[in-house]
Amino acid sequence: MQQGSQTLPIVVPLLFYRGKKSPYPFTTDIIDCFENKKLAQETFLKPYPLIDITIIPDEELRQHDGLAILELVQKNIHRRDALEFVKDIALQVAKQFLSHEQFNSLLYYVSQEGESKNFDQFYLSLAEALPNYRADIMTLAQQLEQKGLQRGHEKARHEMAKNLLAEGFSLDLVKKVTRLSDLDLSKLDKD
Repeated sequence: MQQGSQTLPIVVPLLFYRGKKSPYPFTTDIIDCFENKKLAQETFLKPYPLIDITIIPDEELRQHDGLAILELVQKNIHRRDALEFVKDIALQVAKQFLSHEQFNSLLYYVSQEGESKNFDQFYLSLAEALPNYRADIMTLAQQLEQKGLQRGHEKARHEMAKNLLAEGFSLDLVKKVTRLSDLDLSKLDKD
């Protein structure tokens, strides 16, 4: 689909058959594959159901028991600073008791997709409110910090290489000083 297009192109299903039986011995109508053909046809030929959580008040979402945390995070991830809804997250996690794996996935999602002026404070507030998950929170915070530092070092090496090349230093010397690969150095020319 082209950028900015408001409509989808028609998709024509096509089956290329090369089987042993000839002619093709099966149906070409997907509706035939359903036990309840009438229901399948009605379902495929009408607008799909929409659950627009952007218009559902947070208060109502909090009542959705097992889905509350997921819905609240999905609704607010791009609308608010993560620090603003840390209490909501903590309350819902405490109410539902997520496994450590589920909690880590949720926290990673908030850390990657969310925005905050102070993620350190977000992690500390969450760790205070959820002592059972403290180790998970601190481990993820450290991993993300390390990842950020590595990206920063990598970016600095690329900047240094660009500057050295601009000053006329040889490619071999730049490669030796920055420890960048030939591929990385060739990409610098394209930037």
